[in-house]
Amino acid sequence: MNQTIRSDTVERARRTRLINLGLIAGILILLNILGLNAFFRWDLTGRGIYSLSSASREAIRGLEDRLTVKAYFSEDLPAQFAGMGRFVKDKLDDYKAYGRGMVHFEFVDPANEEELQQEAASYGIQPIPVQVLERDKVEARLIYAALVFLFEGRSEVIPFIQSTAGLEYDITTAIRRVSTTELPVVGFLSGHGMATPGAGIDTWPDQLERHYSVQTVTLDTFGLVPAEVEALFLVGPTSGFNEWERYAIDQFIMRGGRTVWLLDLTDADLQREKEAKEQAGMLQQLRPKYMEALISFLKSRGESVYPDANGTLRVTYGTVTGYQPRDAVLYTPFTSLEGIVEKETGQDPFNTPPAALRAMRERRYGRFLKDSIGSVPVNFLSTCDTTGGNSGSATLNGKGELVGLLFDGNYESMISDWDFLPEITRSIHVDIRYILWLMEEVDRATWLLREMNVP
Repeated sequence: MNQTIRSDTVERARRTRLINLGLIAGILILLNILGLNAFFRWDLTGRGIYSLSSASREAIRGLEDRLTVKAYFSEDLPAQFAGMGRFVKDKLDDYKAYGRGMVHFEFVDPANEEELQQEAASYGIQPIPVQVLERDKVEARLIYAALVFLFEGRSEVIPFIQSTAGLEYDITTAIRRVSTTELPVVGFLSGHGMATPGAGIDTWPDQLERHYSVQTVTLDTFGLVPAEVEALFLVGPTSGFNEWERYAIDQFIMRGGRTVWLLDLTDADLQREKEAKEQAGMLQQLRPKYMEALISFLKSRGESVYPDANGTLRVTYGTVTGYQPRDAVLYTPFTSLEGIVEKETGQDPFNTPPAALRAMRERRYGRFLKDSIGSVPVNFLSTCDTTGGNSGSATLNGKGELVGLLFDGNYESMISDWDFLPEITRSIHVDIRYILWLMEEVDRATWLLREMNVP
């Protein structure tokens, strides 16, 4: 009897195991089937920082043909760009995952392949000079960090990725532009003294044209806003609208159109702004050639390229001293509070806060008086060899004590990246005594001084 019971128990256990095994196998098969037809991803961060935005997912899912992204990236990126290549690849993986087979990408390094360099140049991509620290020596290196988006014979380019901040926006914008043949239409209403593209507005519509088709709208007699216009700009009207114009604008709004009223148009020198942007663009194109010339020049002298102090460790030393740039002109090492009072005009940039100006005029030097100048020192000059990117660097004395912050260089130091002239090249530092004087005598922030253990 007992043997029969044990046999039944063993048989039930065996059947149970077989059933459980079958259920597990069925679940695995079902998950595989779902995996072939659906895509799931969980982002456990509080704000979903590792997830594509809904706008980006919508742009990808709207693709009706293959989108190819070609990433021109140097393999040996310097430290200040460390992790960028991995970040870009992960981001493109996200787009590919949501693209349902329509998004493809590849990474190439044009550094040692002339054909790839020419291919990149055909898209307007040039290597960018950066400075790196290797083996205690600063060297200049040309790197690639660019993306090209190819879709149905059209292309969009991100020529250089300086930072990962805002990269998703730039990528999605490029995808929308390259994959869309008909852009949404925005209009600028003309008449009544209003500015329109090419007639009073020459700059910021260029930014609109990255995402929209821009046209000028005229409300002739019994005319309406064209049906394709989705948004209407009214820029600085100087007179009222007649009854029909008001009706036409009202009908545009009633059908779902949006209006942008700019009623206080700033009288700006837009032509000068446009020229400044063009000049900045030309300088950006010339910078690689400048760096090549600088590298060649210094190499001929057996010297290395100066680092620009952005993303690199730069240590320099010098002495506090004035200089004499030309005959009968002498700059002393220190400026003082009296110099600020002398330059005060009440207008930017010489508009000192009233409380500080009052303390200066009352000669409330406190414990920060420097006897040799009879005042509180504000700035001082030194022979430290500094360059772009050094602004805000701590200045220490021989004991390692903080004595100031670097913020500028003198006019004569502009040539120092090419040739350092110790007789006239000077860095300009704000004196820590001036900072502490402002905190103690002007702002009365004595609790901050105590918190920093300032004696």
